Amino acid sequence: METISQHANMKKVTDLLRGLYKQYHYSPKAWRELRELVEILNIKIWKPANLGGTRWLPHIEKALNTLMRDYTPVLTHMENTLETRSASADMLGRARQCTQLLFVGLVQVILQVLSCLSLKLQEDGVTLPSALHAFETALLLLTSMATTPGECLERFLEDTEDEHFHSVPLHNCSQESRDGFARVKTELLDTVQESLRKRFKDVETPCESSR
Repeated sequence: METISQHANMKKVTDLLRGLYKQYHYSPKAWRELRELVEILNIKIWKPANLGGTRWLPHIEKALNTLMRDYTPVLTHMENTLETRSASADMLGRARQCTQLLFVGLVQVILQVLSCLSLKLQEDGVTLPSALHAFETALLLLTSMATTPGECLERFLEDTEDEHFHSVPLHNCSQESRDGFARVKTELLDTVQESLRKRFKDVETPCESSR
């Protein structure tokens, strides 16, 4: 969705995701080192996802979920390779920004809503009333996020109260930064809702179409 993909914060997140994909896709050595690390930690890991493809939403959703799921081993590996990989330092700095991760959590929640709406509209035999109901449900969920963070974001807010995420120390976790994120959150939610309304503005309700 262009409203999200063109957001300044999303572009930073996208750069980080692309950097992670390149590091572990084009460097067999880096991927082998990461797998050896997770074996020691006795956990499973997903390979960072590619953002390419004709459908932006499922690709970015998978990449974000992978980042948050495998956050600790990936950052641990980057810390261990700072001296040999200059790119790791830049990605590590971005990935440790508290507001950056807050934005990721916000986008995850928004994408969950948009994914449900998209799947509903793609169902065989979908009717106009059911499509409008799905649209209205999506708007209500997005509106509620202004006061209710949503599962992903709420969990992240709780997990970062001590300025750590999955035992990884974060940067820029001040109250001022969190207040700034709150403003970004409000603006993005408003923009996404407005974009959805524009897409559905020409769709008539059954009553209107029968007049």
